[in-house]
Amino acid sequence: MARIRSIKPDFFTSEKIASLPLSARLLFVGLWTHVDDNGVTVDNERLINAAIWPLEDDPLEALQRTREDLRRLSTARLIVRYEAAGKALLFIAGWDEHQKVSHPAKPRYPRPTPEQMSTQIVPVNSADATLPEPVTDSSGDSPEDLQRALEIFGPEQGAGSREQGKEMPPPAAEPPARRDAPAETTITQRSKLITDAYAAVEPMCKWPAINGIVIKAIKAEKWSDDEIRAALLRLADEGRTVTVETLRRELAGDPPPESRAPSRNQPSNGSGSQMPPRDADYSDPFRRKKSA
Repeated sequence: MARIRSIKPDFFTSEKIASLPLSARLLFVGLWTHVDDNGVTVDNERLINAAIWPLEDDPLEALQRTREDLRRLSTARLIVRYEAAGKALLFIAGWDEHQKVSHPAKPRYPRPTPEQMSTQIVPVNSADATLPEPVTDSSGDSPEDLQRALEIFGPEQGAGSREQGKEMPPPAAEPPARRDAPAETTITQRSKLITDAYAAVEPMCKWPAINGIVIKAIKAEKWSDDEIRAALLRLADEGRTVTVETLRRELAGDPPPESRAPSRNQPSNGSGSQMPPRDADYSDPFRRKKSA
């Protein structure tokens, strides 16, 4: 899900940031809200593009721009692209020092090793696949200084500012998550935007069925549109089928249920799938209270 982060004024006066095109700068900021509280996300260009640029008129053009900007950020050593457990991952350099998370969630993925921090993985089809020469002056841009390379992040929302002390006014309260869509936007319009983001990474999906599931999640009024979109993209990334139940579990943070063979006394529908018991609860799972 998208997360609230803060930004220091130093971002706008950083020479390294100023050397990047505007699209790369905005993508960099978008990545802060996209990565988990450990500063890591899956390095999948399509998922990143769908999460950060969901409203672009030309998705293919946006994807190409995102691909190029990710390479620029990697070359500038603002992000680290690496592999762990056979999965391509992305880490924001200097995360701990500059982004303070009050109540971090449990990390989904491991951070890069020191060796991976100094030797990044650049896609072989990249036009600028050659890494730049290490900088060894006092600017702190050398690979060994990646953890303290950036002075551009601010503390997590609500944590205050150590630099400004009491002179800083308290941050504005976070608005309710379900108000992320404009008041005049209908549920149908909201669900279409979310479903289109999923279809961008799963083009062979059954769009009407996915859209119907999304509408149910929106009507439950428990999660923001960004949370629903992010949950769908995680299901796509993990190759899991989207159903009302799998989406509800992902939104609630529940682990996927273990697959079990049908009970000997439990009837089957003839296709190998277990038939639900007669007393099954057919109420909307999105509105079901989470069991203790």
